[in-house]
Amino acid sequence: GQGGGGGGGSGGRTPGGGRDRGPMRPKAPPKEYKKPGWAAGTLEGEEAEVMRKARSILNKLTVEKFERLSDEFLELGFTSVALLEGAIDIIVDKAQMEQHFGEMYADLCLKMAQSPLAQLGDEGKGKQFKKCLLSRCQAEFERDQKALLEELERAPEEERAGKILLTRKRYVGHMKFVGQLFRVSLLSDKIMHSCVQELFGDPEEPDEEKISCLCALLTTIGHQLEAGCTKKAEHAKFMKNYLKRLTALGDDPKISSRIRFMCKDLLEMRAKGWTARREEEKAKTIAQIHKDVEREEQKKAQKNGRDPGGGGGGGGAGSGGAPARG
Repeated sequence: GQGGGGGGGSGGRTPGGGRDRGPMRPKAPPKEYKKPGWAAGTLEGEEAEVMRKARSILNKLTVEKFERLSDEFLELGFTSVALLEGAIDIIVDKAQMEQHFGEMYADLCLKMAQSPLAQLGDEGKGKQFKKCLLSRCQAEFERDQKALLEELERAPEEERAGKILLTRKRYVGHMKFVGQLFRVSLLSDKIMHSCVQELFGDPEEPDEEKISCLCALLTTIGHQLEAGCTKKAEHAKFMKNYLKRLTALGDDPKISSRIRFMCKDLLEMRAKGWTARREEEKAKTIAQIHKDVEREEQKKAQKNGRDPGGGGGGGGAGSGGAPARG
């Protein structure tokens, strides 16, 4: 696994009286995310140019162009920790805001992790990259969303709604991306259990924002996380507890009906072998979109009792439901 300290459940207390937040941290992470040098404008000359090119490549990245553009991205030469952190920051930022491309950005991270960075003394494959990636994801996770949203409530009225919406989108996007990083084994089971426990929070005072993110995360990783529980009795106990908590939240009159239904939908999905009621939106190639359109047209033709080739019509590129670039 890549990090994670001692074990523990979600609701324990430390000897000092504070909440024990579980097995998340090998060391104390920063309480506040600080922008890396490239974003703060402190990188100059060649380093600033590398970051400009990195962003430009990621803006063009698609499922179809993945191999070529990801090779170009790696060849930019992230020769310092500042540049590596900058590259990771751009990837995480884009994954948060372009959630349908989360799987593709996780695949890019996996490719980077499998490419040793000799200039940084990284003889073991991707050790430095994994360390920086974990630190970046953890720093984002540590931000107090409730405090952040309360602070935004004090923003000028004309800006407030947009900023709150953006903050929520980023947080949910981040949770989904963390799930995709777990899918490609860049984050360990221990870290994911810690994330889940953190999102459940205090049973007496459930935080609806966090429960919403929890449902998004478990939709992505539930099957894989539960499969991993067969290897460790402690993790199997955690999973049993999660299902109890979700059942209780689904029946809790103190929380909104939207969140109650999300919890119930998740439990229903788990009962059906973690099969979602509808496929989650993700990036597709143009060829996949054309296939989706064809399938839709065949369905329509069959419904109308016509031959698919006989002018069934209908179905634009949007019928597949997923965005595509290219």
